[in-house]
Amino acid sequence: MKIYGCEETMEALSNYERDLRTIDYFRALDQTRHGTPSEVPENLVRQMAEVLVSILQKVSDKAKCGAKWRGTKAWPGNAQLFDGKTDTAFGLGIDLLAGVYFSIGLSHFSELRHMDDSFWELLLSLKRLGRVKYDLMESPMEFASEKWEKTLTKRRKSSIFSMVVDYALVSRHEESDFGGAEIQLEWAFDSGGWQKLLPLLIEATQIGWRMNYMLYHSAYQKKRVSGQT
Repeated sequence: MKIYGCEETMEALSNYERDLRTIDYFRALDQTRHGTPSEVPENLVRQMAEVLVSILQKVSDKAKCGAKWRGTKAWPGNAQLFDGKTDTAFGLGIDLLAGVYFSIGLSHFSELRHMDDSFWELLLSLKRLGRVKYDLMESPMEFASEKWEKTLTKRRKSSIFSMVVDYALVSRHEESDFGGAEIQLEWAFDSGGWQKLLPLLIEATQIGWRMNYMLYHSAYQKKRVSGQT
């Protein structure tokens, strides 16, 4: 896979976005993250993978944190960067409805109750970088038995409220597996260009890694005390 230099990356991204806008995607609303629509030329799909991987590699080089990067993987329309320290994936992709999106996995979500206010401050700080969405891989609705509980899983506007409610609902079931949660930042295509987005991606990676390290450290300490490490 070709790895682009900085100027090549920005030029390729601009060309890709220009070409993408000329294609009638409304006949294939599965979009690139769910597969490769037939209307997208294969060379554009390949180019997008190369570009996204190049950007993530630049992000990993510039983000000053304690991550142990294990490399990247790419699919049509999105790519992921993996940290072996916290067992977390950071993803970057393009979606015709969402625009540019950057996902931050939260691998040790079961440790949420041990987080202090600094964790939530980090989450709130992401909001100044882009539009923030939160998603729990395990559907909280499955663990809501009472009517008032089900109400708490609908029409939610706050990421913090959503996280706390989901944790409370899922943790009631000892046999349940939290799985993972994900925070996603989104930017419209007209958000100032890729030169402006790159430093935002770097900062989002630094903040997301710090959040994950706090969760990881809590899980590690518990294992250490129980003699599992």
